[in-house]
Order: sequence, then structure tokens, then C-alpha cells
Amino acid sequence: EGRLSLDEAIAQIVLHTRQFAVRQERWFRRDPRIEWVVVQHDPVAEVAPKVRAALE
Repeated sequence: EGRLSLDEAIAQIVLHTRQFAVRQERWFRRDPRIEWVVVQHDPVAEVAPKVRAALE
């Protein structure tokens, strides 16, 4: 009938969400326009100059 129990629906949502996240991360990693930034201490101080430079 195409019906699932609540537990089965939750399990499928969790699985498909994880699969989507993995595909999305792979897509972003292959895009050469994306610059990954590792933030150590102060996110604003570390990321703002890179964003500013990218927008100029």
C-alpha cells in the first residue's frame, strides 16, 4: 500500500538525509569556486577578509 510505520518513516528520513548531505558535500568539494575556510578562534575575524576579497 505504500504505507510505513512511524519508526520506518523516521529511519528512511534519517537515511535519505544522510545520503543527501554526502552528495551535497561531494558536489561542493568538486566546485573550484568554493574556498573552504577552517576557522580556529574568531569566525568573523578569520572569514570576513576572505568574503570581502571575494566580493571585490
